Amino acid sequence: RSACYMCSNMTEREWKDMKRDYPEDFAKAVAIDYELRKEDPHFFIHKSCKPLDKVDFDQQYEMFPSRACTGGYCMT
Repeated sequence: RSACYMCSNMTEREWKDMKRDYPEDFAKAVAIDYELRKEDPHFFIHKSCKPLDKVDFDQQYEMFPSRACTGGYCMT
């Protein structure tokens, strides 16, 4: 499956892997996460409602850990 680097439906493992293996994409996602809060201070890409660069991806924040991208309908 494909997924955008700033997809809010990523699992903890996907975020952790991106941060480790694709730091440029992770940095872009962090920048977008902060940029979005300029418009809405309550909007966070990550389901923990924390800035991406402050999230502990070893914690489990989701009830259903195997979420799949449904083709870009998340509106992010």
